[in-house]
Amino acid sequence: MRQLILLLTLALFSGPLLAANPACEKMAAEKKLAGAAKNSFMKKCEREQPGNAQAMCDGKAAEKNWPAPPRTAS
Repeated sequence: MRQLILLLTLALFSGPLLAANPACEKMAAEKKLAGAAKNSFMKKCEREQPGNAQAMCDGKAAEKNWPAPPRTAS
């Protein structure tokens, strides 16, 4: 039972660490960002990654209060 609780706790807290982009983390460290500035920078950096075109498009639309384009089944 203890092992199960430990495993679930580790899984819960390791998710955000694994989701972070190492390139964005490195740039934030170089700029010596902390707190809210780092959070804002990380969100923008991850949104603007070249391999994430759909998220980048959705992010820009959200910034301009445009509705997201309808999803197609293609």
